[in-house]
Amino acid sequence: MAVTMTNFKQSGLNALLRQMEIGVVNIYYGIRALNLKFSYPHFRLIFVLESDGKSYFADDTQKAYCNPGDWFLIPPFCEITHNLNDTMHHLSIHFTATLGQSVSLVQPRNSFLTMTDNSARNRIIHTINSEPELVQCLLFRELCYNKLSEYVTQEDSSMILQLLKTPGYAALLDFLNTTATAKTGIDDMAAQCNLSRNAFVKRFKRDFGLPPGKFLAKILTSHAIAKLSTSGKTIKETAEELGFSNAFVFSRFFHTQTGLSPRNFQKKMPANY
Repeated sequence: MAVTMTNFKQSGLNALLRQMEIGVVNIYYGIRALNLKFSYPHFRLIFVLESDGKSYFADDTQKAYCNPGDWFLIPPFCEITHNLNDTMHHLSIHFTATLGQSVSLVQPRNSFLTMTDNSARNRIIHTINSEPELVQCLLFRELCYNKLSEYVTQEDSSMILQLLKTPGYAALLDFLNTTATAKTGIDDMAAQCNLSRNAFVKRFKRDFGLPPGKFLAKILTSHAIAKLSTSGKTIKETAEELGFSNAFVFSRFFHTQTGLSPRNFQKKMPANY
């Protein structure tokens, strides 16, 4: 059957492939017994390599026991209970999944995904024990892409592709990723799309189902999370870099977006897991 050649430009897929980023934040391997409830601002992909089946993860909707071959994908800001004993040998990959620098590829969720993949378990054990570091890195990244595909929805995909297949939106995304601050306004966003303010707001809400101001808030929140997590800067310094008038205004904004104050967010970041 003849198939017309395409580079997927019309659908936006080609642009998505160029800009989609999996950023590995950290990797943990081994055993750590603990009983704590906490969350992270990024994804965690956990593979159970050995366990007696008594360890478990739980959130407000489910409780899942850990057996060899099970894997868990925990989304950003999903607070879960970790009840792990000293038989729970596992690999935990912490990663971000974004378009450009800031736009999450997956809309927020309040619950984790869990399935079983014994083939992946065997690959992990073999690769860690027998392969050089570069091969291990390639496997870890592949696993992130692979399991994220189990989690993404049509809604996630439609919104991201709409951003990329429309030239004006692509320019807007680049502008927001590189220069957006609290001083950025709707007029600035409309100018990137060569539209009047009213026309831009109407079209953006039609295409994405949310006002442009809320989308901008998501971008600023992503920037704030990155700075608070990795830069070592104070809350006041972070507020100044993001263009907020003072630390109080920034803290109020951050709490509205995440449910945590910047200070509590930093306190909740576990140091060693």
